[in-house]
Amino acid sequence: MVLIKQYPHEELLGVLLHNFGVRNCTLKETSHGMDNSVYIALCENIPTYTLKIIETKPKERIECAIGIIAKVSRNFCKMRFLPSKDGSYIIPFREKNIIVARYIEGRIFDVGSGNDEEKYALFMAKFHESFPSEQEDAMVIASSMFSDIQEYYNLETQEGVREFFPDRSSFYEDSMSFIREKEAEIKSIMKIFPCFSGITHGDLTPENIVVSDDQEMSFIDPDGIEEDGHQIYDLVQGLTKSGIASDRRKLQNFISFYINERRACFGSDSNAVVTSLMWWCYIFSIKALLSTDYYTFFIDKLTVDWSMKNASSTLNRLMSVAQKIRSTLDTPVS
Repeated sequence: MVLIKQYPHEELLGVLLHNFGVRNCTLKETSHGMDNSVYIALCENIPTYTLKIIETKPKERIECAIGIIAKVSRNFCKMRFLPSKDGSYIIPFREKNIIVARYIEGRIFDVGSGNDEEKYALFMAKFHESFPSEQEDAMVIASSMFSDIQEYYNLETQEGVREFFPDRSSFYEDSMSFIREKEAEIKSIMKIFPCFSGITHGDLTPENIVVSDDQEMSFIDPDGIEEDGHQIYDLVQGLTKSGIASDRRKLQNFISFYINERRACFGSDSNAVVTSLMWWCYIFSIKALLSTDYYTFFIDKLTVDWSMKNASSTLNRLMSVAQKIRSTLDTPVS
């Protein structure tokens, strides 16, 4: 993957010097994030700061996120943002915004082996429990997801977006036909999984978790954090993007640890809860695929060419997860 948009290093180094007093460093480009550009600032060849150009979120939203992060325990987020010389954490830059944080040393979390599903589940559950939460109407959230899917599909059809992604286009047509036919049944199953509003990261995937040499975990990329977000979104994003959702055994293992760590009641029928969560993951994956393809055409830094080179492999993996989930669930819905 490559940066969405590359900026002159001299210009960014000037931002670090004039606003933060950071001098005598070099920049290393990264590929982290689809809707931001991220650089590592190295001082004496040692990673010291992370500079992030936030391309799509307004200043007010970033300020709110920084305020919430300041209240989050270091057990979950060790990121600490650097104030500028005038005390501001956000620097205007080319009609966008720059934030700078101290670099967090470690490796990206890998859920591929061992008891990593347990570690992931406990980390997410403890984070969700760290702020007050309350149960919300699962049907309202599910209905909103179905509406979003229909809207994205209609817009992509009307505006010819799907013509650029023929491999996924046939998948979308099949998925939409199935969803329309089985919507009421799918929603009735999704309703089984209890949903809560509370602290959410916004993209709590393994790729956004760093593990230090002493095995301490910290999430990164937290500018989408909310105190009253839908915690089901953290779950389904992490489970689909990691691939856990397409393996019922792994999902069962994950959710058992997650539920045991939460104080809320998730019901006594664990098999029904897992099946319900799989349907949440399936519906989320369809929405994620459609929305990403659609916004490729409406965020100015993205292009069809960029998407084909850099996003398609990720989206095709997500499409594969969705297909495996549906196959595992032995459709039609029973």
